[in-house]
Amino acid sequence: MSESIDNRILKALGIYAFGILGVFLTVAPWTGLWRTAVTVLLPTAAGPLMAGGWIRGVVSGLGVVDLMMAGQMAGELWRQMRGGPVDHPEDLPPSAPDDEAKKSGAGDAAARSVEPLPRQ
Repeated sequence: MSESIDNRILKALGIYAFGILGVFLTVAPWTGLWRTAVTVLLPTAAGPLMAGGWIRGVVSGLGVVDLMMAGQMAGELWRQMRGGPVDHPEDLPPSAPDDEAKKSGAGDAAARSVEPLPRQ
């Protein structure tokens, strides 16, 4: 497999992992699962602390951050697959010398010599 395909697969797995973890962390503190885990599995002095609303909010906030990270990674993967600008240029395959000349505008002397029209 080529390096580009390996990179895309790793990004897709990262999107999946961050997405699933983000949804779970965002929703779980507000379900019965959280209450059961806190009262049954954590019967120590930390139990009432973990049942507090602000801890639930912190965990949900971490889930939202994970979802944002998955969204950012999905956007990068989408742009990379479409051939558009990517945030990390090292992820792009090397371009041909002709592409570099076109990007820099070499050979466009006629286009550079055109002056804008005066305003009226």
